[in-house]
Amino acid sequence: MLLTRTLGRHLSALASQRIVRNLAWLAGGDLLTRAVRIGSIAIVARLIDPDAFGLAALLLSSHELVKVGAQIGTGQSIIRAKADDLEAVAETCWRLNWMICTALALVQIAVAVAIGAVASDWSITLLGTALAAVFIGMPVGLVHVYLGLRAERADAVAKIAAAQNMADAVLTVALALAGAGVWALVLPKALTLPIWLVGVRRIVSWRPEASVTPAPWRPILHFGLPILGSEALVAARNHLDKPLIGLFLGIDALGVWYLATSAGTGLAQAVSSAFSFVLMPFLCKDEGGENRTARFDRFVRIALPVLTLVFIAQAFAAPVYVPLIFGHRWSEAAAIVAVLCLSGGPRLLWDGVVQLARSEGRSGIEFSSNLLTGFLSFAGLTIGAQHDLLNAALAMVMVTAAAQIGLSLCIRFITLRNPTPS
Repeated sequence: MLLTRTLGRHLSALASQRIVRNLAWLAGGDLLTRAVRIGSIAIVARLIDPDAFGLAALLLSSHELVKVGAQIGTGQSIIRAKADDLEAVAETCWRLNWMICTALALVQIAVAVAIGAVASDWSITLLGTALAAVFIGMPVGLVHVYLGLRAERADAVAKIAAAQNMADAVLTVALALAGAGVWALVLPKALTLPIWLVGVRRIVSWRPEASVTPAPWRPILHFGLPILGSEALVAARNHLDKPLIGLFLGIDALGVWYLATSAGTGLAQAVSSAFSFVLMPFLCKDEGGENRTARFDRFVRIALPVLTLVFIAQAFAAPVYVPLIFGHRWSEAAAIVAVLCLSGGPRLLWDGVVQLARSEGRSGIEFSSNLLTGFLSFAGLTIGAQHDLLNAALAMVMVTAAAQIGLSLCIRFITLRNPTPS
């Protein structure tokens, strides 16, 4: 009874904060997108042969890796800029976004040419080149997105992303029914870009002004390059576990691992992604002179216990929902899913500290810490994989959680012990 009342007080306190409502919108939109995507893929899988799926996976994976290059900290620079400097910083970020995204479009074309040459199919090159249009469109709306997040309009960003992803799923199914083959899985990424562009440009009214003197670009890149390196490390950590499992335990084990990571970390990834969008604007806003670390502590004390309980409940429910959703032949994955669910709490604590460090302009801490965490995570996975999948999951989660908790406490109470006023 006492636990119920305590949890009720925490939930009431959470619901009263705009950051939590924004977090709920973003996480809910992400989960809805995942559900819709699974449904569309289930339909398309009956219409497209495995070779087409393989080519689409190659194109889309390479596209996501190239997209990491856009994470150079321009958005975070806009969010943490002082009010008097905002227009100048936004103007510089607008120009930097255009230069970087144009370069990424050229990289995307080069990757498409390489994949087409390996596959001996130049239609694949054409399809991969179509994805370059995404990079040409991104700079048109990126400044508006981060100005919206600065204004704590993350709910609007979430709704636009959900609409775009829904349209993507519908187009994928429609093109597959029309016999488009691999084009059905890839082309909607470019075709739905206008939905995002129109939506985000309506969140805030902003346009580049020739009369505004741009802020110096060197400090922005100095702040942003460690963020780029950190995002690249996170992308590596999210993807390189799979080839390691395949190498040590074989293709069948890799299939079980892929399902387990999708089912076990999907909720944590959704909430973590939402954290990354809403926490930094919350920390940077000017509110009664409260410093950022105090605001961070206040939110973490309320939010982290509740969300950790959710992840624990998900872990306990894994033996029930895994065979129910995926079928009894996947029952062996339930224990692995349960272990992976328990990584959610430490991951959220770490993601929160990362946003605190970014808000303080200390992005270099994030890069070096993620480098260490990634190394320890893969070391744990490699040691555990010498036995079986469950031991691989246990070793990876235990080592990664210990590293994330330890580094979070060190950064919060040692490195950032002298807070910066908002």
